[in-house]
Amino acid sequence: MKTSVQVIHDKLLEVSEKITNEMILSGIDDCSFMIKAPPSLDELFGRFEVSIKDTIENVISSKGMGLQCLSLFSSFKSISERKLTLGKKTIWMVEEPESFLHPSLGRSCNHIFKSLMDVAYVLITTHSLSFVSDEPSKIIELYKDDAGVTKDKKHEKRFNAVASIRENLGVRFSDFFNISSSAVFVEGITDKQYIESILKLTSEDDEFKNRWPFLRSAKVDEFGGVSQLGGFLKGCYEFISKDVPVISVFDGDEAGVKERTRLQSYFGKKQIRFESNKDYISVRSGFAIEGLFPDDFISDAMETHPSWFIGGKSVDADDVIEPFKVQDNKKTNLLNFFLEKCRVQPICGWISRWEKVFNVIDSALRDKSESITNKKRTEDISGNTSDHQAA
Repeated sequence: MKTSVQVIHDKLLEVSEKITNEMILSGIDDCSFMIKAPPSLDELFGRFEVSIKDTIENVISSKGMGLQCLSLFSSFKSISERKLTLGKKTIWMVEEPESFLHPSLGRSCNHIFKSLMDVAYVLITTHSLSFVSDEPSKIIELYKDDAGVTKDKKHEKRFNAVASIRENLGVRFSDFFNISSSAVFVEGITDKQYIESILKLTSEDDEFKNRWPFLRSAKVDEFGGVSQLGGFLKGCYEFISKDVPVISVFDGDEAGVKERTRLQSYFGKKQIRFESNKDYISVRSGFAIEGLFPDDFISDAMETHPSWFIGGKSVDADDVIEPFKVQDNKKTNLLNFFLEKCRVQPICGWISRWEKVFNVIDSALRDKSESITNKKRTEDISGNTSDHQAA
C-alpha cells in the first residue's frame, strides 16, 4: 500500500510539473502549480490539495480568477496527452475565456490553447478579437436572422469574419478614449463648460430645446489646452474619424489660429481632409470662446471686474470690442458671470453668435454621421457579396 501511495505522489508531481511548464511556456514564469496528496492513508481519497505558489503558496481558490483559469487550461494538455496514448482525441469546448481574464493574460491564454491544439481539438466561443483564429477557414460566425433563428456563416477573409465583433462590441480605435458616439473636441475645460451650459439653458426653452440634436447627443471632450488638443489630433484624428463623427472647436485667438494652421498643413501633407466647418470649427475671429457673448456682456465684465483681464478694455474706431485675454485663474469667474446674465435675460438677446456656431457644429456632425453610416453599409454589402461569391 505504501508503495502505491508513493506512486501516486510521483504521478501527481509529474502532472504538476507539466502544468507548471505549460504556464511557463505561455509567459507565466513566476509561479508553480502543485497537486498534493494527503500524508495520511486514511485521507487519501477526496483530500487532495491544489495550490499555486507565486509570491506565497496558497490554495488555488485564494488566487485570482485569471490565474485559476490559466492553471486549469494548462492542465487540459496533460489530460489530452493521456487520452491520446489510449487512442482517443479529446474535444475541449471553452466558452468566452476573456470573461475570466485580465487583458494582460490574454496572450498567455492564447499560447496555452495553441499548445493544446497539438494534442486535442479546441472549440472556443468568443467576443474578443484576441481569441479569434488568424485562419479564416477555422472561424465560424454565429448570428441570428430576422426570425431569431441562430445560423452560422463562413467567411473568406478574417476581416469580414470579425466585423460584427468590431461593430457590435465597439472594438474601435475610438474606444481607447471612451468615445462611443459623436464627439466635440475643445481646447480646455471652460470651453467644455460653456458649450454644455449653453446647451442646458437652451434645452429649457420651447424655441431651442429641439435644436442641434447631433450636438446635444455628442460627447464634449477637453484636452487641457490648444497645444494638447493639436497633439492629440495629430496622433489620433486619422483613426478616430473613421469610427465616429468628431468635430474640433478652436478659439479664434492667436494660439487657436496658430495650432489650427499647423494641423491643416500636417493633414494636408498626409492627404487627410481637415476643412473648416466640416472637420473643425473656428469661433469668432480674433477671439477666444468668451467672444461669442454679446459685446455689452463683455464690456460690462471688463468694467465691473477689470482684474479678470490682461490689459484694459479696448474698442476699435467703430466702438466695437477688440480681442481680449482673460487671466487663467479668473476664467471660471467670467464663465459664471456670463451664465448668470444669460439666465436673467431673454435667450434671443444673447444667443446670436452661439447659435451660428452650434448650427455649424450640428450640421457637420450630421454629415459625418451619415457618411460613416453609408460607408459601413457599403462595406457590409461588399463583404457579403464577396462571401456569397466565394461560397
